[in-house]
Amino acid sequence: MLKNILIIISILFLVGCSCTIQEEDEFDQKYNICIQGCENTFHREKALNSRDLESCSKISDPKQQNSCKSSVNYVLAVRDQDESICNNIITKDLQEDCSSMIITQKAKIQKDADLCNQLTNPESCKEEVYLRLAVQDTNIELCNKIQTLESLNDCLVKVRFQQTLNNDNIIYCDKLTNPSLITKCKDHFYYKKAIDQQDETICQNIIDEHQRFSCPTPFILPLPNNMDEKTKAKRFEELKNLNK
Repeated sequence: MLKNILIIISILFLVGCSCTIQEEDEFDQKYNICIQGCENTFHREKALNSRDLESCSKISDPKQQNSCKSSVNYVLAVRDQDESICNNIITKDLQEDCSSMIITQKAKIQKDADLCNQLTNPESCKEEVYLRLAVQDTNIELCNKIQTLESLNDCLVKVRFQQTLNNDNIIYCDKLTNPSLITKCKDHFYYKKAIDQQDETICQNIIDEHQRFSCPTPFILPLPNNMDEKTKAKRFEELKNLNK
């Protein structure tokens, strides 16, 4: 009888040990996966921040490694305006987006909408070129080449707004035919004028509630008294540029 009891206890003890060892093995596996995941994240962040493909190579997971390399190559290609680097991107959609981004940037810089014809869908690229040219030359006629309604309205407002700034006269906003666009143009004008003149009373002319409430913000946060005039002037210019 005693012998049987000892056998049963021995069996229970062995089963218990087996479960404990199994749990420890599972813990070790999960711990290693966690550490590995942390290391992969570290190498990815380092690669993206420093544009370093070598850091991507240290990622243990093949899919994550390829994704990392594609992301870094995308950034490098756009930064250097080098379309050939886009070919190193594995994902086809991202590769096409990379080429599209570079061609669009070149077309805008060179002010040449014909460069967009290299793309499968060139219209979006052309609209960005027309928008930039229209605003730079304050040429409202160029906006009419834009087919997308939202982009067309954006172009019309920006050109009229630029004309109000160039002539310091809000009457150019009234040349728009859509009442909501007229309001948007005038709100931009009053907002910028309030910042330029450091006069928050001008903000009361703004119709859009959100923009009117945000308009006095630069004046609510005064510059430190111990700041020298040169630094104050620099900070003030930064504030003005935020709305350009």
